[in-house]
Amino acid sequence: MIESQLHTRLEGALPKHSTSESKSRKKKEIIILEEALSLLAEKGYAKFSMRGVAATCGVSLRTVQYYFPTKKDLLLETVKYTLAHYYNEKIDLLFEKQKAKKPKDRLIIVIDYMMQDWKSP
Repeated sequence: MIESQLHTRLEGALPKHSTSESKSRKKKEIIILEEALSLLAEKGYAKFSMRGVAATCGVSLRTVQYYFPTKKDLLLETVKYTLAHYYNEKIDLLFEKQKAKKPKDRLIIVIDYMMQDWKSP
């Protein structure tokens, strides 16, 4: 139940497109989101800017604003993207390793993992 609720909340966090033009768009969105995450972790919220993300990506500010009109939009999508990857890659691997079937056991695994993960940079 917890897993399905998390999955439902994170659905749509990753950009989804089907045409070749939109695949290119998806790649640009992912590059921007990954650079935004890197800058946010490095500089913190106070020094995080859309101009900084654009410069790091090697694109114009307008390009970043095309995909994410405001700083708030960029931050929100960065968090959603990060959580989606965190959930999809890390948690699924943990469940496979642990062979946890009960929701309670899965929750304990997630909490243990998060506690360990928070200790690392």
